[in-house]
Amino acid sequence: MNEILQEIKKYVSELKIPGVNQGLKMSIEEAYKFDKPYEEFLRDILIEAYDMRKENGKKNRIKNARFPYKKYLDEL
Repeated sequence: MNEILQEIKKYVSELKIPGVNQGLKMSIEEAYKFDKPYEEFLRDILIEAYDMRKENGKKNRIKNARFPYKKYLDEL
């Protein structure tokens, strides 16, 4: 199992989808524990990676905008 996990992490890194690596071991354990079908397991992993990529993109756009300080709508 450990060898397979290392191989999965290598491919995830090569494919540039780091969102998968963070919770991979926990997701695998959860899939075994609840006897999840492969499709559901894969979907959950991809959703997690998608959400992380989306959140990181939002943070990067805010950072690249170089606003002088954070301002929220309720402060207007």
